[in-house]
Amino acid sequence: NLVAACYTYSVDLYCSNITRSSNGEFQSFYDTNVNAASLETSGIDVDLSYNYELGGFGMPGAEGSNLGFRLNGTYVLENDYTPINGLPILNECAGAFGRNCGAPDPEWRHSFRTTWSSGPLDVSVLWRYLGSVTDDDPSTLYGAEELSAANYFDVSGTWQFENEGVTIGLGIDNVANSEPNERIASTQQ
Repeated sequence: NLVAACYTYSVDLYCSNITRSSNGEFQSFYDTNVNAASLETSGIDVDLSYNYELGGFGMPGAEGSNLGFRLNGTYVLENDYTPINGLPILNECAGAFGRNCGAPDPEWRHSFRTTWSSGPLDVSVLWRYLGSVTDDDPSTLYGAEELSAANYFDVSGTWQFENEGVTIGLGIDNVANSEPNERIASTQQ
């Protein structure tokens, strides 16, 4: 963004923050804190839950049992970063990652929890989903130009001792042991 502000739009303030060697190569960038940027975001957040009592199915031990579902999701419609107001430099970061946008920001991500409860016992499965993202700067080659969608599953359970006021819990995150690098999508054909 500093290079674009200086060399494309000739803003002297930013050119003075770039030093070059005698052969013309960039040596350093001095990026000061300047209140010159703006960020516009919009999206849709979803939070849905449903509980169902399992009694009446004739299942042994189902009396007083409950099955619950909860979905928390976010759909990012817009995540636009303008590093220098007044210049036409716009980084569209919804569904992107990289040098300009930073950390991956998938357009859709959610967590979906299913919980079975019966008396003092709760058993739960959580599905975490992160949508795919692409490199925000095609001219820069990273180790991965695209990260594919990822699914992670967590399992947990709790037992509540009513008379003692004690709850014991046990959980396993990422039971399938999915590695983050498995999100890397092949860019070679």
